[in-house]
Amino acid sequence: MNGETIIRCSQCLLRPLVIEESVAVELAGSPPRGSNEVKSMPIESLPVILEKMVNGEMGAWYERLPPTDDLKKTEKLDVECVTSHLLAKYLKDGNNHPAKDYPDLFSNGFPDGVLSYEWSFGLGREKGLVKVLNDPKVQQARSSDGKRTGGRLLVWIDAFFIDQLSKNIKVELAISQEYYILCSLHIIAGSDSLLDRGWCLWELGLRAYSGKNSLIIGKLQEKGSGYDFYSEMKLFDSNDRAAIEWGLKGVFNYDVSKINRAIASQVDTAPADTSSCCTLA
Repeated sequence: MNGETIIRCSQCLLRPLVIEESVAVELAGSPPRGSNEVKSMPIESLPVILEKMVNGEMGAWYERLPPTDDLKKTEKLDVECVTSHLLAKYLKDGNNHPAKDYPDLFSNGFPDGVLSYEWSFGLGREKGLVKVLNDPKVQQARSSDGKRTGGRLLVWIDAFFIDQLSKNIKVELAISQEYYILCSLHIIAGSDSLLDRGWCLWELGLRAYSGKNSLIIGKLQEKGSGYDFYSEMKLFDSNDRAAIEWGLKGVFNYDVSKINRAIASQVDTAPADTSSCCTLA
């Protein structure tokens, strides 16, 4: 990602984004596109996919990896060790995308649910996204959607469906924005620093813009009534800040007070009072 990341304006957020790109050879680690495009997975697929990966090619790849400062290796890879960061590295190293190895576990259907979470959160059963998706609140939402989905709740998880190898990652992120607006269910995987993460706050802002609720699983750090989400957000890539700030201002009419109220409304936190400095040029 870089400062050219595409953030769509409030007028076009509700319209599907169509990008015309030149035809390129699809890389092994890219999710299937074109006639074989995948857009989601049933929630019950995630643990199966993880088990197959750690007991197959991903496990063998992991054993060959040298330990680094960024990768604190365990003796053997298991499901609880898999994070979105590790999945992205696996794909960037030239390995097959799991949707190509296990196509029956993915879907080309538009997702019912979309997630906001930290990439360090993990994907496993004990404390990761599998645990979140098995939470009774999510299962209740799944049951309420049963007539529409046939009992299969389809979810979109960015690490699987954004092409980690794309030279146009900014386009991938722009396309993903519609999911946070159009999906019937938005699941927040609670963690201590999620409300500080710039991209998570952008997702919460989009959800508030859509007028739809978010379902919080776990706990979020208490920020208090005077917390200024907009000013305090943090990003791994500092070049993304300009894009997210511009995007949030565009969606909420350059009013920082509105941005903070919108984010707070999704997590039931009283926003900061920035009424004296909320109109920005």
